[in-house]
Order: sequence, then structure tokens, then C-alpha cells
Amino acid sequence: MSALLSDEVWARLDPHEGRLTRRTALRLWLTIGAAMLVASAGFAAWWAGLVTPRVAWPGSSAYGMDVETRGTFRYHLLVANEGLTDVTVTGVGRSGPGLRLTGTSGAGVTLGPGAQSIIVLEYEVTDCAAVPTGAWPVPVQVTWLWGDRTVDVQPDTHLSADAPDSFSYTGDRSPYDVEWQRAAADMACGYSND
Repeated sequence: MSALLSDEVWARLDPHEGRLTRRTALRLWLTIGAAMLVASAGFAAWWAGLVTPRVAWPGSSAYGMDVETRGTFRYHLLVANEGLTDVTVTGVGRSGPGLRLTGTSGAGVTLGPGAQSIIVLEYEVTDCAAVPTGAWPVPVQVTWLWGDRTVDVQPDTHLSADAPDSFSYTGDRSPYDVEWQRAAADMACGYSND
């Protein structure tokens, strides 16, 4: 059993022991304030497009797919500059499993803050079954304030060709949503000129 402290010991203890001095407390608050200011400035610079270019696919915007011959398609991708500095689109697209990029149009355009432009990607489907089913962002090469950079733009999903005429669901995505490249490849592989 531990002994209790006597009244004399309690009287000799300093109640201010371990308390920060005013100078130390002021330094601590100034350091915390400076760190918050730096973090806020960093976020604002990123949001403005000064840290990385902010090129994106503006959701709920126009897109399109053209299928003229079996095994080929053109995808019209709307690209927007969401930053506060100009960016010049120097290249766009890539080949991948089952898809060969055969051409693009619309590169070379300079997008000011808030500006949008349509870029057309032309693909040949080399293997219908090999086309990726998951998210497959489109790389967009840009030149901006600090040089060259590649930014991935993720187009929206599309309804599968297997979707019924009417259906209901709960949640953000339809059970028949497929990624853009899979929907376009399905259309190109199933194209009939009859």
C-alpha cells in the first residue's frame, strides 16, 4: 500500500510546474498558424493549377462515338482546363490491350482557364475480348507553366449494349454501366452494315 502525501509535501509542490511560459506558448501558436497558412497556400496553388495542370473531363458533358466500319471507332472526348493557367494540349490517347490508337485530332489547342475542347481519338479494335473492362483513363499530354506533363482524364461510363430499355436501380451507377472503351469496342465489334 502506498503512503499518502502529507500536507507539508502538498504545500511545497509548485502548482505552476510544467506550465508553458508566455513566450513558449506564443511561439507554439505562431508555428501552428504558419503551418496552417503554408498548407492553405499549397492547397490554393494546387487548386489554381499552379502545382499541377488541372485538365479533366467535365462530367455531364457531350461525348460521342462513331462506328463506321466493323472493328473501328472514333471517340469524341471533351477536355476542360479547370485551373487558372493556360495549358496547351500536345498529345492525347494511348494504345492498350485489344485497342490500337490509329489517330487523334484536336491536339495542339491552347486552353485558357475554364476553356474546353473536343479531341477525337480513333481506334482499331484488334481483339474484342481483350479490351479492358475497368477504368481506363486517357492520358493527355500538356505543356503549361512549368513544362510538359501528362494528366490522366477519366471519361464517364456508358450504358452497356445489353441494358434493357427501362430499368430501375438505387445508387450512383447503373448495373449496366461500362467504361467508355468497353462500350465503344462492343459497338465496333458488333457493328453490322446490313
